[in-house]
Amino acid sequence: MNKEYYKNTVDDLKEFKSVCEEDLNKANNIAADEWNTISPKNEKEFEEYYENSKSYIDAMAVYNTTGKKLRLFSKINKVIESLGDVKTIVDFGCGVGSDSLEFSSLGYDIIAIDLSSAALDFTKWRRRKYKMQFRILNTNGKIPQADLILSLDTLEHVYDPYKTIKRLIESKPKYLLLTTAFGVHETDEHTIPQHTDHNVHKLEKFIEENGYKKQKLAMPFPPRLFIKQ
Repeated sequence: MNKEYYKNTVDDLKEFKSVCEEDLNKANNIAADEWNTISPKNEKEFEEYYENSKSYIDAMAVYNTTGKKLRLFSKINKVIESLGDVKTIVDFGCGVGSDSLEFSSLGYDIIAIDLSSAALDFTKWRRRKYKMQFRILNTNGKIPQADLILSLDTLEHVYDPYKTIKRLIESKPKYLLLTTAFGVHETDEHTIPQHTDHNVHKLEKFIEENGYKKQKLAMPFPPRLFIKQ
């Protein structure tokens, strides 16, 4: 497990499309400006932003090479390994595909799902480059059944996370494994206006009311694991 699919994301992006170093360095700010110009106010406008943004793919690619993302993968991988019975994973909100590529290389049957966008096209391109065989779907269809649904830093980007969670639960996975950043609108480096403000504890309660129980994980800043009851 050398995490090459994360480390190679920006280099892959430069092969996939024409992008200059300056744009990559400013990718988060450019994506934020796009968001603020459009100022999405409903589900359709949210989706149109992510489907049509020219710079959000750059911002995701840069993030995928960071130590923060690599540490998150290590945590997620430990949790999934500890469960012992996971074979099929839906990567919901797969973005630029690094999680799907990494887990596919570890032998899991992956189904990568996201909005139809440049990022999804890039994930398909990377799948071909690395000669992987996992499925890639857009979010319009029914969520396939899987042992585990993985949704990393996705729910804060949707207009109605409760509606999204309901769709995921309807596919009846054994496990839901989530990370969210509701209300986080800035880091030391840039602002993130795309993140929505929702109460994560209310969302957890909603998940438990729909047949799942949250599990305690013995690690700092753990992801949220729910098991079907």
